[in-house]
Order: sequence, then C-alpha cells, then structure tokens
Amino acid sequence: MKIILVRHGAYTPAPEDPENGLSEAGITEVKKLSQELKSQNITFQRVLSSPKTRAMQTASILAEEKEIEITNLLDGSKDPQLTFDRLQTEDSDILLVTHNPFIGNLAALFGSNIHFHTAGCLVLENQSPIWTNN
Repeated sequence: MKIILVRHGAYTPAPEDPENGLSEAGITEVKKLSQELKSQNITFQRVLSSPKTRAMQTASILAEEKEIEITNLLDGSKDPQLTFDRLQTEDSDILLVTHNPFIGNLAALFGSNIHFHTAGCLVLENQSPIWTNN
C-alpha cells in the first residue's frame, strides 16, 4: 500500500480571492507534479482532500477522472493522529491533499521529517510493519 501526501499548490492571497483558490503558478506546479507522478509510475486508487478550495483544486488536477472524497480530517484543524489512525486501516493506494503545518505533522507520524513547499509530495510505502519514503 502507498500513501501519497501532497500539499496544495500555490494560491491567491485572501484579499484577491476569499476562497484562496489556486493561482496560475499553483495550477502550473500541480500539473508538473501530476506529470512527475505519472513518469515515476506512481498510481493511486483513492483521493482524499481537505474541503478548502485550493486543496480540492489540487486534488482535481491530480485525480483526473477519479472521485475525490472530501474529509474534514484533512482541513488542518484536526489532530493528525486521527488521520494517521484511519490510514492504518486502508488497503488501497491513496493520495491525500492537505495543508501546512498539518501535512508535516502527519508525515512525522510516519517517521518523515520534511517541510512541504506548495505542491510538495511525499510517497510512503507500507513495508509492514514499517513505512518507508519512496
């Protein structure tokens, strides 16, 4: 099983866009990430996203035709441990799109100390009983 953690792409500042949707630069960087995932043959069956606009837009670009499950567990206000615990019961490869600092805190629970830039990505593989960075 793989878990692909993705931080949303760059977004438009709040005064210009109250919903904080992706900026043109953000759309471009997420499309580049999508191409990189494909070139590395990194696939996923499920997509989970924060309900925030910039995360949903990022998920939509990466998911292509896959259904996106919106969950408040990824909105950044919840304890990452809740998401970590839920992921332990998953049996399919899954892509998660969320925000800083939540994503870094979640990665730390998997044993990865990483700072996520916009459209940053970490691929984790379950080599039971441990997780490894890909």
